Amino acid sequence: MKKNILLITAAWFCLFGMQAQYTGGIGSGYDMASTGQLYQLSFVLEGEGDVTVEVDGVVVDPESPGSNNYFIEDGTEVTINASPASGWVFGYWAGDAVPPGEEEETVISFTLEEATVITARFLKILTIAGDFTVADRPYDGTV
Repeated sequence: MKKNILLITAAWFCLFGMQAQYTGGIGSGYDMASTGQLYQLSFVLEGEGDVTVEVDGVVVDPESPGSNNYFIEDGTEVTINASPASGWVFGYWAGDAVPPGEEEETVISFTLEEATVITARFLKILTIAGDFTVADRPYDGTV
């Protein structure tokens, strides 16, 4: 059975196997009738960049355009990918679902088992030119 991924664009939904009215979804090939509990996966973006979410190798859209909220069934394996904007680099992930030791990886996977908020931190690339001291050593150039 394929994992259920619901992109809910209406206010009508239940999390305990009851009937729900769906007005959106990720497309063909997915059973849209949920039999399990749905959890919200949300992202806080710090700096400039974007996050993509994949389930079963399919990129899913947020619950509504411009949103960083997703509704995904309990126990689903989720892969997230950080993409920095031009002039920025990915810094790190923060949040309880981030696997230990993978905070600085641009792509991570985890099993969604509860409502989760993950922060993606992007860092501005800075260019400094001139004479200055780095770690108590003179340096003449650009970093």
